[in-house]
Amino acid sequence: MNDETTIQTNQDAIFDVAAWVGRKQAFAALAGRCSAADAECLRQVRDQRQYRTLNVNWEQFCKRRAGILRFSFRRT
Repeated sequence: MNDETTIQTNQDAIFDVAAWVGRKQAFAALAGRCSAADAECLRQVRDQRQYRTLNVNWEQFCKRRAGILRFSFRRT
């Protein structure tokens, strides 16, 4: 993989996580509270570890990008 391909891949990953954060913010604005769609956006970011493209851990991502202290999911 050359440098240009690596840069493009990193940019694509950053755009992907930004899109999920945007969706989360849009759902939150419409719902005014945590909804299933809001939680699903965060789940996608966490499960696919997309937050790592921003060089932060999950707690930092939640605080800085999602505007929450921390979001955890219960496994059923």
